[in-house]
This record gives sequence, C-alpha cells and structure tokens, in this order.
Amino acid sequence: RPGVGAALLRADAEAVDNVRIARVDAVALLDKHLPPIPQFDECCFFFPDPWFKDKDAGRRILRPSTLDLLAARLRPGGKLRVATDVDAYAAHVRGVVAADPRWTACEAPWRPETMYERRGVERGQ
Repeated sequence: RPGVGAALLRADAEAVDNVRIARVDAVALLDKHLPPIPQFDECCFFFPDPWFKDKDAGRRILRPSTLDLLAARLRPGGKLRVATDVDAYAAHVRGVVAADPRWTACEAPWRPETMYERRGVERGQ
C-alpha cells in the first residue's frame, strides 16, 4: 500500500524510530522547514517526475539549487540516491551532479523495484 499511512505502519512494524515523514513539497521542506545543519545520512529521490517538456525543466526536483539545499543538510559522507527509469532524466541528473564539485556520481548498489518492473517479472517479461 502506498502513502504516508503505509510508511508509518511499516516503521512501526519494524520498530524504526529514526524516520520522519512530511507530506509537503521536498524543496519547500528543505528550504523553509529544516535548518541548514547536517542532519541526514542519506536523501533518496526515487522516480521523481521527469518534467519532459523543455519549458518545465526548471520544475525538476534535482537541479543546482536543490543540491545546495541538500549539501547543507547532509552529514559528512552523506549520500544522495536517485533512481529513474527515464533516460533523459538520468542524463539531466548526471549533468547537474557533474557540474557541482561537491558531489560524486556512482552506481547505486540498490534501488526500489517499481510496480511495473514487478509486474513484468511476474509475467516473465
């Protein structure tokens, strides 16, 4: 089951107490609600909206200004994990990360499986 409720139930079932959930725009959360102090070991952006049209590219969540917000809030050695199934968005992310010397791109050892991938595997595709 997706959503905040499912996340809270899973955290409770696994007795995880270091999880915070906010149902708010992620950039607004970073910019307006969380102080710019190191507080995260990891930030994950799994399958963000790729905003395909050129006129909407500025709405993509992973852009230089977001990296600035994240850099101030990740602890030393912290990780930014990004997963997308859109090649153009992956190229965009690689370009944004490569342009900022504070960040290093590497292959992720793990990423979540999408519902569509799971269905394909179940169907033998």
